[in-house]
Amino acid sequence: MRKIHLFRSLILIALLFLLLTITPVSTASAHKIKSVTAHVNIVQRGPHVDFTAKRATCHALQPTFCIITVNTTDKPIAIYFDGKYFLTLNAGTDMGTEFSSYETHVYTMPLTNSRASLTVTASP
Repeated sequence: MRKIHLFRSLILIALLFLLLTITPVSTASAHKIKSVTAHVNIVQRGPHVDFTAKRATCHALQPTFCIITVNTTDKPIAIYFDGKYFLTLNAGTDMGTEFSSYETHVYTMPLTNSRASLTVTASP
C-alpha cells in the first residue's frame, strides 16, 4: 500500500517538474515580438510649422501603433496622408497610425507649410 502511494507521489512530482520546465520555454518565445513605434512631433520653428523628422521607419503588423505624431504647437494642423486630407490634429494632441502592409506613405500639412513632409516607411 505504501509503495503505491510513494509511486503516485513520484509521478505527481515528475509531472509538476515537467510542467514547470516547459512553461518558461513557451512564454519566452512570446516575448520575441518586437514592438517599435516611431515618434515624430509637429513643432513651431520660427514662423513655420514643421515635422521634427523628414523620414521615419516603423514596423507594420505589430500590436502597437506604427507611428505616433504629436502636435506640440498651439494651433490645429490639417494633416494630409498621401496627398488627401486625413484629419485635423488639435493643439497638444497626438495621433497613432497603424499599417497593415509594408509600404511608404507621406504626411504633409500643405495649409500650414507647403514644404513640410514626413515620409513613413512601414517595414517588416
